[in-house]
Amino acid sequence: MELDRDALDRYITGNYGEDQFRGEIELNENDAYSVDGHAGIAFRFVGWEQVWRPAQYLAIGEDGEECWVDDNNEGDREDDPDGMARMVMVGDDHEWLVDVSDIHKIGEDDYCGGCGQIGCGWG
Repeated sequence: MELDRDALDRYITGNYGEDQFRGEIELNENDAYSVDGHAGIAFRFVGWEQVWRPAQYLAIGEDGEECWVDDNNEGDREDDPDGMARMVMVGDDHEWLVDVSDIHKIGEDDYCGGCGQIGCGWG
């Protein structure tokens, strides 16, 4: 097994290609990413942070006026695209909430699909 020095250099310098970062990165489940603060491990995007949206219904208030009332017993969890990204390390299932500015796209040859290590010679 031999360390892929080119992949490691791209990770260290952040030089993944010209169009890697354009203000905001476009995330999808098929690509791999590195995450600031988690050196040497590839991640996958699984979705956006989720928020609780209570169901609302129209009611008549004590003053006789119509008003919207939240029903906290009913509702749904919805993706919040303004929130953080939900990421998992390659080869793991634990979800991490990550700020989008800490995420950098990496190429398929930059990491090992089995262990998730960036620069692994088996990749």
